[in-house]
Amino acid sequence: MDKKSILILTQPLGLNYGGILQAYALQTYLKQLGFYVETLDWDVSISTTRLLLSIIKRFLKINILK
Repeated sequence: MDKKSILILTQPLGLNYGGILQAYALQTYLKQLGFYVETLDWDVSISTTRLLLSIIKRFLKINILK
């Protein structure tokens, strides 16, 4: 059976060690449950909605629409 995919989208973490640890813990836990997990540290100041959609579409094509 194929693994289900999860994309974790975070706010910019920078040097926020608590946020980095939380994102890592969530990703690790979901992997232990058998999911395929990717984390995207999303920086809104340099991004656009179009870029976000292209990243999500690429993620879906690679991991779900095989």
